[in-house]
Amino acid sequence: MADSWRTFIATRVSGLPALDELLAGLCELGPSVRPVAANRLHLTLKFLGETSPIQIPKIIASLETLCHNQSPVPLAVRGLGAFPDLRRARVAWAGLFPTEPIAELADEIEGVMAELGFARESRPFRPHLTLARIRGRCPAGLVGLIRSQEETNLGRFRMNRIALIRSHRGHNGVQYETLHECQLSDPG
Repeated sequence: MADSWRTFIATRVSGLPALDELLAGLCELGPSVRPVAANRLHLTLKFLGETSPIQIPKIIASLETLCHNQSPVPLAVRGLGAFPDLRRARVAWAGLFPTEPIAELADEIEGVMAELGFARESRPFRPHLTLARIRGRCPAGLVGLIRSQEETNLGRFRMNRIALIRSHRGHNGVQYETLHECQLSDPG
C-alpha cells in the first residue's frame, strides 16, 4: 500500500522499577537477546498494520468513543515466558493479570476496527509485555531466568490510557510515534 503507515493500538507501561531492573539484566545475556527499551514498553491491544493516513481520523474517533465507555483497569505484571515456547524462544515476555478485562477490551477494539475494515486477529489474544527479541538459539541464561521468574511479581500499574501508535524505521531502529492518546473514563 503506497503512502501507508504501520500502526497499532496499545497502552504504554512505565515506572515499574522491578521491570526496569529486569530489562537492564537482559542486556547482559549476550548479543542474541535484544531487550526492549524501558521507555518503549507497551501492551499491544490491536495491531492494525498498514494504515492509510486518511483512515486515522476515523480510528481516533472510534477510539475516543470506546475509551469514553471504559473504566481504567488495575493490572499486575507477573511472571515471565517465551513465544512460541521456551525451547524455541523468539520473544521473552512478562504476563499481565487479570487477563479477562484486557481480553474484553481487546475484543471490543477488534470489533470497532473490523467495522473500519481492519481484519480480525485469528490467534487468541494473550496479554503480555514483550521484553526482548531473541535471535538464534535462546541462551541458557535466559532460559534459567524465565524458569526462575515464572510467578514473580514485577509491579502494578493502572491501564487508564489507550494510544494509536505509528512505528517506523528511524536512525536508531524502529521508532514509535504516538498519533493520539485517549483516557479511559467510565461515564457511569
